[in-house]
Amino acid sequence: MSGFFSDVQISSKLANRDLNLEAKKLSPMWRNPFYCGVNRNNLADEPVKGHWEPIVSIDDFIKVQEILQRNPSGYQHKKEVDERPLTRLLRCNLCDNFMVGYKNNQKDLHYYRCLKCNGVSLCAKTSPTSKKKSAEQLFNELMLQYQVSGIILPVIELQLTKLFKNYNEVNLTDEKQLEKQVAAIQNQLKQLKIRFGLGNIDKETYDLTNQHLQEQMFEINKELNSGKLTISNPENLLSNALKKLENINKIWASSDLEGKRALHKTLFPEGIFYDAQNHQYLTRKINQFVELVSSISTTYDEKKNRNLQNFIENSGPVSGSRLELPTFGL
Repeated sequence: MSGFFSDVQISSKLANRDLNLEAKKLSPMWRNPFYCGVNRNNLADEPVKGHWEPIVSIDDFIKVQEILQRNPSGYQHKKEVDERPLTRLLRCNLCDNFMVGYKNNQKDLHYYRCLKCNGVSLCAKTSPTSKKKSAEQLFNELMLQYQVSGIILPVIELQLTKLFKNYNEVNLTDEKQLEKQVAAIQNQLKQLKIRFGLGNIDKETYDLTNQHLQEQMFEINKELNSGKLTISNPENLLSNALKKLENINKIWASSDLEGKRALHKTLFPEGIFYDAQNHQYLTRKINQFVELVSSISTTYDEKKNRNLQNFIENSGPVSGSRLELPTFGL
């Protein structure tokens, strides 16, 4: 399944092969784990492996779910989906696969479960009978780690302003150096052509030297066009991004389903991994800007009993400012 065809197109192609299947019946088929050998019985607490030969593998079923989530035309908005906002974010730490959401109709509760690993499941939201923290509780606690306190916002903003300023200065200096190198090579190419035209060098020497200089020119131009742009008005960008990090939990709670998913993708581009043994979330990659802010916040939070004004006056640019500058993404 490539994801390039709609259900209507698939139905039409099947009809051409004398297999009549209405398009509206395809959508529930794609989402039914029965076909990969998993039983989602209303009487069972969670999906279990069935005792029949599956038509497709669990891996293929998961791939289909991923395609459906990427393809807006294949997405059907249902109220029960709103109850599982972490779908397409939660992954199993044992196998790296995305956890699948489902509803236990008997308990009227929603869950996330890994279809490949036994015992890897958790309740979507807290209920009166919950013995463990729900998926949503764990996620709120995770976001609190990256929420910025308003008290130290001036310090963080100052540090990041210095970082951006340093980045712009270094980037501008590097760009000027590269432009000088381009001009020097262009002059060498010109002199090479003159010498060849006057007969001072033979054709073989000309070709070898010209190729070498053209290769150098290509590498320099590639670095010049690598996307290292000077960032203008970083103060406004920083202020807006930091305000969002100060209220990240409130923003998530007040967002609709699509807004939450957009925030998930921004904060955790590779998803978050559920460690069932320790009942906790693990992250392998987070937004670089958020990670940088968190690092500065942690450093100053450890010294919060000292005078804040001294921090602001004496703080220098954060280390590593010559590295690639992380994008805001917020």
